Amino acid sequence: MEYRHIRRTRVVVAVAIGVIVVATSWSYVRHWQRSRSDKPVVPNILPSNAENATVGFNYTKIESGRTIYSIKAWRNLGLKDNKNILEDVEVLVYGKTGDRYDRIHSARADYDQDAGTVTFNGDVTLLLSSKDQELKNVPRTGNGGASGAANPTQIRSSMVTYSQRSNRVDTAAPVQFVLNEVSGSAIGMHYDANANTLILDRDVQVVINRQNGTPPIEITGSSMNYRKATRSITFSAPAELRRGNDRLKSQEMIVYMDENNHAHEAVARGNPVLNASTETMKYELTCDQMTANLDPTGKMLLNIVAEQNVKGMSRSESSTTEISAQRLIVSFQGNRNELKNMVGEDNVFVKMTPRPGAAAQVVASKGPAAAQTSLASSTDVKTLRSSRVEITMRPGGREIQTLVSPRPSTLEIIPSDPGQDKRTITADRFDATFGGARNTLESFRAAQHVNVDLEPTSAAPSSTHRKTSSDNLVAAFSPSTGELLTLEQAGHFHFSETAPQNAKSVPPGSIWREAVSNKAHYTASSRITTLEGNPEVWDASGRTSAAKMLMDETADLMTATGNVKTIYQNKTATTATPFSGNDSPVLVSADKLLGHSKARTAVYSGNVRMWQDENAIKADEIHLDQNAKTLLAEHHVVSTFLNQQANASKSGNDKKDFVTITAETLRYDDNRHMARYDRDVVMRGDSGVVRSPALEIHMAQNPKPSESRIDHATALGGVTITQPDRRATAERADFYSSDNRIVLTGNQPTIIDNVKGATTGRELTFYTRDDRVLVDGDPQGRTTTQHKMIRQ
Repeated sequence: MEYRHIRRTRVVVAVAIGVIVVATSWSYVRHWQRSRSDKPVVPNILPSNAENATVGFNYTKIESGRTIYSIKAWRNLGLKDNKNILEDVEVLVYGKTGDRYDRIHSARADYDQDAGTVTFNGDVTLLLSSKDQELKNVPRTGNGGASGAANPTQIRSSMVTYSQRSNRVDTAAPVQFVLNEVSGSAIGMHYDANANTLILDRDVQVVINRQNGTPPIEITGSSMNYRKATRSITFSAPAELRRGNDRLKSQEMIVYMDENNHAHEAVARGNPVLNASTETMKYELTCDQMTANLDPTGKMLLNIVAEQNVKGMSRSESSTTEISAQRLIVSFQGNRNELKNMVGEDNVFVKMTPRPGAAAQVVASKGPAAAQTSLASSTDVKTLRSSRVEITMRPGGREIQTLVSPRPSTLEIIPSDPGQDKRTITADRFDATFGGARNTLESFRAAQHVNVDLEPTSAAPSSTHRKTSSDNLVAAFSPSTGELLTLEQAGHFHFSETAPQNAKSVPPGSIWREAVSNKAHYTASSRITTLEGNPEVWDASGRTSAAKMLMDETADLMTATGNVKTIYQNKTATTATPFSGNDSPVLVSADKLLGHSKARTAVYSGNVRMWQDENAIKADEIHLDQNAKTLLAEHHVVSTFLNQQANASKSGNDKKDFVTITAETLRYDDNRHMARYDRDVVMRGDSGVVRSPALEIHMAQNPKPSESRIDHATALGGVTITQPDRRATAERADFYSSDNRIVLTGNQPTIIDNVKGATTGRELTFYTRDDRVLVDGDPQGRTTTQHKMIRQ
């Protein structure tokens, strides 16, 4: 965020205040130079109505023992109509209260005793000062004042009229004034010594020539009005202050003085507009009213207050910064009026817009490595909304040190890349720390009721709307580029994500996935969020907990490690498992989980156990693909299924019979309702121990709770069945749970009974429930042998 324009603005305003203060006293004193040798020559021919002529004239008006004014002249020509023509005349005005010591001098004046007016002809000089500025030791013909004497305001004009009765000085002629380094001009003047008011009619211009070589400051106004009663000086519309390329315009500018005639407050009213510029920056500030407050000496600027509809803008080669508020307070310190801090109040809005291509040029200037590591957010538009924003400057007033928003605020980051999310952060308090000459953001903190909203800017079918909340948030930024490095949220962290348009499991736009933890750490370069402190992630299908979780936005990958536990709501929620379709939950435990949310895949590894009721699968690794409805279990696979049909004993009592299968791999396809085991397959159950290279289990589609999950099974590739006192071999064996039937085929199937001998045929069928064996001979044969086998 660029705030260096504030430093430039406060210099302009400080100078403006100095000009207005000086204008209060009017002009630089140019000591009155007169000499007797300059006195006008007395005309030899007198007017016809002349009554007398004298050398010297002195008249003093006294009321209640106090001198109001006095008139002095080197020569007087008295006329019959009680009028006088005075030469080398001076009027001293003390005012009704005696607090003035104003001088009016001209080479000639007409004095009307009846009207009580003195009309000065030709050039007129006025020296305006208060009583304590009386130049008692200034020689009449001297070129300078007495040592330590205060300087009065010097005014030059022509055709000036002084009224004894009203104690007023008036002229419609052009006026020029000087005080120290300040000079000015106007047309028309009205000075009331009694009321202590001074009015300049029109075309007011004030110029201050600085002694340090800086450009002069100019103030113009259509008129100017000084009122001692309110100790105020008012420049009327259009009022304008200029310094080089800087401009301050308003309908009215008012300066308020203290009892020592020091300016303590200056106000610009009526849509004031401040425009300033440097070689690299341009600034503009508008509001309904600007107020500047000064220290008791009137030399040091304390603060500037902009009020109502405040709008500011700064433009550079790289960005544009806009600010708006109902009130903006800018404070200064030191003799050089260094910027100290700035406070925005009521509906504060700050917007930072990078110039297109500027960020890329900055990155490119740092070399290929920077271009590879820079983030897209360098061109993002950032906005801040709050009811109060406090900015503290570093010593010298050039760089921002901290930015604090102590009230509920909203930070919005609008990406330039349509593929990126719009980010909105809200909290009860924001704290930002800056460093370096470029006001680079170093850290950002949000506290209390923190919410982060990541809203997709594109309408891609796979895009999702994500939200997080926590008690606190801390973000760290690159010291060179100001780009986000890490973001950490702590305390009651919560994450939610809506379903994309192409979601199949839940309606688009509804809550698809959620997560909670004590802490979440986000790394911008990898776009990975780490959840720690009892993290849990859940969606409509189930819930997963672990000691630690990593969520990779780029790869759409979730990694959970340490005591991983997943609960799927039921078989419908995880159609990739070979369990029953009842409402019982399916549970998984493992050491690690890799999950792809959009692809709806999950890989459990390390001591994996999956179960529903009494059915279970164990393996070193289990892959679930919800979209394909498949499961792959690898390494040391052990599965157990409850076989309900075989539970009925001859006595009528039910017993639980489990089918346990071990193998190196298990592949389940829910579309085919088939599970295939490969490599060193061993099946144990009511049929005995079955060994084969491969085993296919065909599941019943919708079994009732009292029915077996297994419809039938097929062992392939060289089968060996072992039962007590019985052994069978074949190329293939088919097992049917509905009638407890086993069919052996291929490679001369053989059943060897320890008591009754061996039976061989093209196909052997035996029933485990009643020990019946059916023999189907060679296809060329015409007989079928039936042999009953008796168990011992």
